[in-house]
Amino acid sequence: MALVPYDENLLPALSKLHQTSAEFNLANHRIRLSQDWNRLGVAAVVWDAAVVLCMFLEMGTVDLKGKRVIELGAGTGLVGIVAALLGASVTITDREAALEFLTANAALI
Repeated sequence: MALVPYDENLLPALSKLHQTSAEFNLANHRIRLSQDWNRLGVAAVVWDAAVVLCMFLEMGTVDLKGKRVIELGAGTGLVGIVAALLGASVTITDREAALEFLTANAALI
């Protein structure tokens, strides 16, 4: 469960959730994803946990080359995109309302 304020001015530390894009350097790629809190709420923002998981995957402790991966509840798709960049065959999915947004982000890579 996540408790997240819906007022973007409530906590300045969470202002990143209200930005229209998020940019990362992961898996030797510059990844820029669209975000839209107002459209899909929690399904359309990059969460810190996703970034931490991507950094872990980047360390190579888990070899993803040739592996099949599914990301359920992918939101913006960051983890699935990074897994694919690291050599996995990835299926990324989310609830129907978020699929168009997710598909657009995945197509950018």
